Amino acid sequence: MAIHPSATAFSSLVESYFGEGTCLPLPGADAGNPVTGAVGHSGYQTFKENLRARLKRLARAYGPPDRSRETILTRLRDTTGRRWQGPYAEIVAASYFVTPRHASATFLTDPPTLDVDLAKERTYCAEMGRAAANVDGHFARGDIYFDVKVLKDNLAEVLDGVFAAVRTIPGRETLRLGADHNHDTYYDDVVSVRDDLIAELTGHFDPSKRPVGLASRVLPGFIFRATWGPGTLITEHGYNPERHASQLHLDVFGHMDKFVRDRPFVLVYVIFPWFNNVINDFGDANRRFYRSLARRVFCQYRYSTRPASTYASKFSGTQSLWDLSQDIAAIAFLEDKSILGNTATKSKVHAFWYLNPNARNPISESRFDDILSLDLEHERREDFAHDNY
Repeated sequence: MAIHPSATAFSSLVESYFGEGTCLPLPGADAGNPVTGAVGHSGYQTFKENLRARLKRLARAYGPPDRSRETILTRLRDTTGRRWQGPYAEIVAASYFVTPRHASATFLTDPPTLDVDLAKERTYCAEMGRAAANVDGHFARGDIYFDVKVLKDNLAEVLDGVFAAVRTIPGRETLRLGADHNHDTYYDDVVSVRDDLIAELTGHFDPSKRPVGLASRVLPGFIFRATWGPGTLITEHGYNPERHASQLHLDVFGHMDKFVRDRPFVLVYVIFPWFNNVINDFGDANRRFYRSLARRVFCQYRYSTRPASTYASKFSGTQSLWDLSQDIAAIAFLEDKSILGNTATKSKVHAFWYLNPNARNPISESRFDDILSLDLEHERREDFAHDNY
């Protein structure tokens, strides 16, 4: 299986900072992806400049022989593959955490240690039936753990899968589908009717008749539009950030096996246009969504006894969602601005930090300031101290 040229270009760029032979493409890196494709393209100069700056910072922060340096190289290598989103998100977060601010030598007193193994009893791994516990990083100063997750547009991914399945039916190979719908629709609502939806679309979009529209009965409120062959496909979408947060906030508890029970723990979400085009700053929608989601996680279950097992059937513990929510000291949302570079921040990240007022192991304001030196023009912080109900 041949390595895609863009993966080779990406690896060469990485090795120019970390050394020859340090970032060989994955054996399955045969298709390319948006990140490696941009590096291998003649355009995307701003993105490539910002990527070079990130690689330079990371190579300086994690010099050899450093186990965290090997973690960085593993994530960079994984970025050449088909499952690039998670590794790339970890690179964005690591680069953010080692970016100098306010003329200081480093952003943190020391770069965080990456890829940290823990006794499973310190997390909820055992309750989830897993043998070992691991988180993405640890700040020695403050003794704070963190884990990085991708905040992607799952709904678009699910719909793309449905459309691809329809195109495999004979006569529909050139059919291009789109849908008018609300972007804040919960993706699981589509997953639960996936087979029925494929059958509905296949039955309606008959190649002998070539219809161009369908008001779905399987998914009320969705209007599917089509073109047969080349052409322009225009769709309309609505969005409410608070509704989006109400739909998605429970997904935070899907990461409960990462929650550290005896030290402050930060859940870090990375948002990047090449895996999420829904969340943007139009009408302050991004901040409204982040705040609403964090507040729901931190405060909504304060007087609830709902067992965590009602959300995760594999969870064998007796803890409630309220119990688990107290093990999150903060949620950070990192918006990667590296494609256009339309920000003055060195990290090319806009960060939104939300501190849990009910955390069992909290990060206090003074402790936070002691660890992070924030550029307040581009980073927001809120603790819900007077909005905790």
